[in-house]
Amino acid sequence: MSRRIVLSTIGAVALAALVFVGGASAAKAPRVRSVSGKSLIRTRFLDVTGMAAAGSQAPTDAQCRAAGDGPCYSPQEIRHAYGVDQLLNRGDQGKGQTIVIIDSFGSPTITSDLQTFDAGYGLPDPPSFKILAPLGTVPFDPSAIPDQINWAAETTLDVEWAHAMAPKASIVLMTSPVDETEGVQGMPQFDFLINYALDHHLGNVISESWGATENTLFTAAGEQVIRSFNDSYARAAAMGVTALASTGDAGVGNAEVDGTTIYPFPTVNFPASSPLVGA
Repeated sequence: MSRRIVLSTIGAVALAALVFVGGASAAKAPRVRSVSGKSLIRTRFLDVTGMAAAGSQAPTDAQCRAAGDGPCYSPQEIRHAYGVDQLLNRGDQGKGQTIVIIDSFGSPTITSDLQTFDAGYGLPDPPSFKILAPLGTVPFDPSAIPDQINWAAETTLDVEWAHAMAPKASIVLMTSPVDETEGVQGMPQFDFLINYALDHHLGNVISESWGATENTLFTAAGEQVIRSFNDSYARAAAMGVTALASTGDAGVGNAEVDGTTIYPFPTVNFPASSPLVGA
């Protein structure tokens, strides 16, 4: 997975706000590897003692900057920045649509986090929010699987901001028990989830906020994965399902299979590089 966005999310844990801050200057925040190793996602639990009770008031931008050395923007601000507010004001709010989000592991607190995020920013609950794990789950134990923390952060970001942009759309979160990193690891499981969603007509938008450096798939196994994904995306298109994928955090600077070494030449991420998805 390789997306980092300068946004904020609210976490309902011990009167704390979980804020994601982009940029390279958050010296006080712990620097943790993103789930693919291609970027650094800074996560911080900000103490909001003295603020309103969790769920009733979101932290202000000034509070985020003071506590975490980075900005946080409200859904209303981001909607305006991208012109989404014009669509929403016309009544195009995702009614009747369902967004399928695919992540590794998920987050054990995503349901309450979404409720707190909505309360803090004055958003309505989605018509429906479901979590499906057709491949099974693994216990949430970051001491055993450190990447679970990063995926929990990514899951929270994906769910809350999909809802913020399309508040009347339903959401289905599909989780894999395998960590997608670089190369083929975790990708067959994601491909299975795509086809599970299509088989069961779970939604008409599939959002994948992750990506593997395309060059790490230039192996026999990797090329088979690319073919399989493209077959799945072609199937989705034939069914009228839109597939979206993340282009990544670092432009053309992406990691090799080890998740640390950066290729010395421009690269792109798959599946965003597929002509069959919106990137």
